[in-house]
Amino acid sequence: MTEELLKLKSMRFQCANESRGCQEIMLEEAMISHEKECICRLITCPRIDCKLKVPFHELLDHMRNSEPKKHLWKSYSILFGEKKKHEFKFNMKFEEVGNLFPVYFDVNGRSFFSIVIIQEGTFYQWIHFSGSQEEAKNYSYTLEYYGNNGVSQRTSIYTNFVIPIDQPSHAVKKSFNCFAMNYKAMVKQFIEEDGTFKYSVQIRNLKEEAKDDNVESGISDDDE
Repeated sequence: MTEELLKLKSMRFQCANESRGCQEIMLEEAMISHEKECICRLITCPRIDCKLKVPFHELLDHMRNSEPKKHLWKSYSILFGEKKKHEFKFNMKFEEVGNLFPVYFDVNGRSFFSIVIIQEGTFYQWIHFSGSQEEAKNYSYTLEYYGNNGVSQRTSIYTNFVIPIDQPSHAVKKSFNCFAMNYKAMVKQFIEEDGTFKYSVQIRNLKEEAKDDNVESGISDDDE
């Protein structure tokens, strides 16, 4: 029995994504961790109207090239530099984001998507992160909406952790793990007659902020 247990502990396993090109062979525990982050794992496209599953490493190309072509791929990029957080400000026409194409932005080489969906009289929005569930814990986002019709003081603010790309859009919406508001109220307060609305997204790198706090307090990584 002991020999059999030792054999099991030393057994090496092929990645479940072998058919999609992954050639990794590892011990069982290492393989469990690897498969959660494997670049060949299948991801459901975050577009609510797209039901396709594609390998993680092909997701950006899939979204750039998906029909309908009239919905342009909107891309923004920023480097944190010395900052550990950055804010993007948008003045978007709703038909450009709506239920069809997410707004893509890049922060220090990491990919994020601003997702907006209207269904059953409710406005939903969140930030999807192109990374694993463990990596997603390192980032938070804050959405801030600005009043319409010249009401500059009217705002609504929502903060949450980013949503890992492995969690499909329909599951985020169903769980209400996102900003949600009655659509008529959203129109009344924040969406202009021509369909435009103003909002900002602030991304925070919580891991880097924690490192800075440790440095200021005299705690090193080795002490943690």
